[in-house]
Amino acid sequence: MAKKNKKELEQFEGKITAVISPAGDTLDDLVYEPLGNKEYVWKAKDGRKGIGKAKQVEKDEETIWVVDFNDEIYKLRDAPLTNLFFQIPRQEKIQSWLDNKYKPKKGLEIYEEIKSRLKVFVDLPAEQYYDTLILGVIQSWLANVLPHVFYLGVTGGFGCGKTALLELIEKLSYHGFQSGNISKAAIPRIIQAQKLSILVDEVDVGGEDNDNELYLVLRQGYRKNNYYVRCNPKTLMPERFDVYGFKTFTYHGDVETALKSRTLPIHIAESDDARLSVINMYKHVLKDVFEDLFFFYMENILEIRETVDSVDSVAPVASIFEGSTDKSRDILFQVAVKNFTQNELNFLKSFKGRNTELGFVGIKIARVVGLEILDSLKESFEIKDEENETDNYSTLARVKKELLARYEAGLKTTSRKEGIVWCTYGEIYESLNEFSKELGQKDITSQELNKHLKNLGFIHRVNKKKSSVENKGTVLCLFFDNKVVKKIKPLEETSNTSNNEQQSNTKEELKQKILLLDYYDGADEEKLRKEFLNFDELIDVLKTSGEVYSPKSGKWKVL
Repeated sequence: MAKKNKKELEQFEGKITAVISPAGDTLDDLVYEPLGNKEYVWKAKDGRKGIGKAKQVEKDEETIWVVDFNDEIYKLRDAPLTNLFFQIPRQEKIQSWLDNKYKPKKGLEIYEEIKSRLKVFVDLPAEQYYDTLILGVIQSWLANVLPHVFYLGVTGGFGCGKTALLELIEKLSYHGFQSGNISKAAIPRIIQAQKLSILVDEVDVGGEDNDNELYLVLRQGYRKNNYYVRCNPKTLMPERFDVYGFKTFTYHGDVETALKSRTLPIHIAESDDARLSVINMYKHVLKDVFEDLFFFYMENILEIRETVDSVDSVAPVASIFEGSTDKSRDILFQVAVKNFTQNELNFLKSFKGRNTELGFVGIKIARVVGLEILDSLKESFEIKDEENETDNYSTLARVKKELLARYEAGLKTTSRKEGIVWCTYGEIYESLNEFSKELGQKDITSQELNKHLKNLGFIHRVNKKKSSVENKGTVLCLFFDNKVVKKIKPLEETSNTSNNEQQSNTKEELKQKILLLDYYDGADEEKLRKEFLNFDELIDVLKTSGEVYSPKSGKWKVL
């Protein structure tokens, strides 16, 4: 853009409310979206809405871009977007919304609308894949107020419609854009500049190596404030890019473990309906569904932010950390899961590690829209985990199988170390490689074995440490503590164990529940009675042992 003569620029002397992104955002009391041509549509918390046009002004001898939203002046961090890489609503639909003639649909209505339209364009092999896909699309519109996101990974054979499905997701997503049209080096810069929801076709087909710009962006972009940093090849100075946001990719073969851990898979197979190949040329008819999503976002995101962004609402006060470590964790966890139902909490607690993180986001999104899809979510996570263990003779499966065999054999003996079943590291390593030879496969390296042992809960110098063994001297040993046993046992056995533990620890569960609710001026007895059928019996035990007390009627606290 040619630089204007300073005499032509308005001298701006007013107050700047905030510096904002030219790509749109959700602020504390305002949401705004770019329309191109320097224009932005906005809605304030007080219900007012309108269109603001950015202009260049001069302030303190600096030329800046400003825009007026709700009678307040905001400074744009960069020039306003003129060439949008994503679709926007039709002008007449925007005006209808501004005139209050168009009433945005509710979340559940949009969910049902998306599902019915998707089923016209694509045949997915199971119902939960539609739910997962819709959850991902809705998540793209909520990403600005979520702490992190999950990705969608569309996988299947050649010619089964993966690319067509990717195009469908692009048509519905917030700032959706297929990255195939962007050079790899430009991806982080453009994602930041336009806040794109990136869609990548055939992510497993790389160039010289898969550890390229695109893979690095995908690794970093699932968590807010997790910036991608690279060295500028010309200046040799570090550059930081915000690449956070929803992402979807297709793959035919396999992708790296770190990326798969952030991804919920959607399997697709070739359809028997020959009409699909033809009607997929008419995906533009989904425009009205996109517009329903756009105005749902504009109408509701400020309210949604207040319910979703609960963790940021906790002030960093020292009182949170005055009690035990467990109590501090419980306080913060309870804020994060405030208003979760018991079913949702049980669902969340059934996972470990990255799955817990992704499950938390899934529940938050489902609650916003009013969906009851815990079963579909659970199936998606099970499929995700099974993908890492497709073959009964995969390395991880073989390691788990060998460890379980050693553990069960150890249970039948009286040989214990520190009261725990154990075996030597060497026994596992040698046995696994004997099995590899039988199958005609290459040996498992010590690096591979150590990686899998770490994933299964073996920690150096904790339950993986040197110990004296008869006839062998001091050697490296593996100790099967409870965490390891839970990870190597089959899912059904682990579930049964958890149920038995739950039955025998009901008193402790009540105590923990009271402890969690203590942060909010005590646990309400009426709510506790609904959750614990034998509340009177349990509370008497806790009260008699001096573990809880009631400072006022109907409220309980932990001593």
